Amino acid sequence: MNAPDGGRPSLAKLIRRNIVRKFRSAVRIVWQILFSPIRFLLALRRAMTPASVTLLLVGIISTNIIWGYPWIGIFSACVSLFVVGFVLNRWSLPNLESDFLLPRTAVAGTPFQSRVLLTNHSRIPAMELEIAVESAERQHKACKFQSQLAGGIVEMVRPGERLGQNVTLQCQKRGIHKLPDLYVTTWFPFHLFRYTRMVETI
Repeated sequence: MNAPDGGRPSLAKLIRRNIVRKFRSAVRIVWQILFSPIRFLLALRRAMTPASVTLLLVGIISTNIIWGYPWIGIFSACVSLFVVGFVLNRWSLPNLESDFLLPRTAVAGTPFQSRVLLTNHSRIPAMELEIAVESAERQHKACKFQSQLAGGIVEMVRPGERLGQNVTLQCQKRGIHKLPDLYVTTWFPFHLFRYTRMVETI
């Protein structure tokens, strides 16, 4: 009499599972390939600024003029600056870590001052950064966060350097509340594109 197999699936079931797994992975790859141009165009549209729109319009206008020596150069310069600017914008946002300097206690309903510390852990300097606090609409209704980040756009944060910004917080109810996340936007280079990334608070 043969010993029981311990409930192990048969060879046919294993082959069927393997085929289904490979089919799903192939469908996923095809889906990513088909929709990657759409995702790229949507990301490009969200990243464009008035400067990049102007650059794009100049490039389009240069193609509608009788081609000659100056217009070919203008078109090439516009296309090159547009592509290189988009790649540099995506590459330049560094790895940032945030921390808050908070008082031990705060009175409910009364604004209090805090300080945000951002540390650049990347090997490249962070340039043309704009820091914002997560909007109050996305936070819990019991706690409202008002941003008072001084200094506007930060020109450069070197690798390993720590940047401090002042923030005003106001909570309507007593208790322990989650601190707001930060949104860091880079406008490098030349404000051609913008790229925003959320930095979670520690």
